[in-house]
Amino acid sequence: MYLKQLFRTKHFPDWQRIKCSRSPIQIRLYDALKREGYKVRAEYETCGYQVDIVINKYRLAIECDRAEFHTSPEQKKRDRKKTAAYLNMDGRS
Repeated sequence: MYLKQLFRTKHFPDWQRIKCSRSPIQIRLYDALKREGYKVRAEYETCGYQVDIVINKYRLAIECDRAEFHTSPEQKKRDRKKTAAYLNMDGRS
């Protein structure tokens, strides 16, 4: 996909946006944040977890999943563990 777009347009594609391609809401959020001038990272790995959208400058992590992905007791436990890991970060990225 990346090379196809590069050859077709003669411009380097936005690799971070390409990484959002599996989620329409993630693409919409990514585009809106980019339009506002934020440096956005997609599918960012930190603390052993993958985060949908990150703005490092503000230490902001955004998940774009629908509620059905976070309703089981197991997933709620994983979400709490993931949130705790983010909150306990000491400036690492």
